[in-house]
Amino acid sequence: MQAIKRLVPETIRNTFYLRYFGLTKIPLLFYVRPSVIEKSDERVVIRIPLRRRSKNHQGSMYFAALAMGADVSAVSYTHLRA
Repeated sequence: MQAIKRLVPETIRNTFYLRYFGLTKIPLLFYVRPSVIEKSDERVVIRIPLRRRSKNHQGSMYFAALAMGADVSAVSYTHLRA
């Protein structure tokens, strides 16, 4: 396990864990393919690409995708603080 932590950057590991959680628990979260950009003591940045999966007919992001990003970043921040 220590070798994986040394070889794989933390943002990639966090993105993998987030997508695995989406695959097993919240399928829509896996479907929009979020990525962890930054995770520090002060903030967590989650990126959800604006593609066909998350874009509505007016070209903006669906509210559900925005809410998922906010919820995931808040949960990630609280887990980081614990």
